[in-house]
Amino acid sequence: MTTIVIQGVARINCDACPTTHHRTAKAAEIRRLAELARADHWSVEKHAGDWQHFCPACTKARKGGRLL
Repeated sequence: MTTIVIQGVARINCDACPTTHHRTAKAAEIRRLAELARADHWSVEKHAGDWQHFCPACTKARKGGRLL
């Protein structure tokens, strides 16, 4: 899981690179944060029971077969 919560503020990080999504939300609004990330072309997927987040560049690379 790459949703980080610090002092009640949630932020999403990419699982494949050090990119952090620019939007934040209250910890209780993590689903809303995922919706905002998807709207900004991030990929938010569940694999083997864990949520994974990929920035637009890594999402594009994964679709092209260049990133696992």
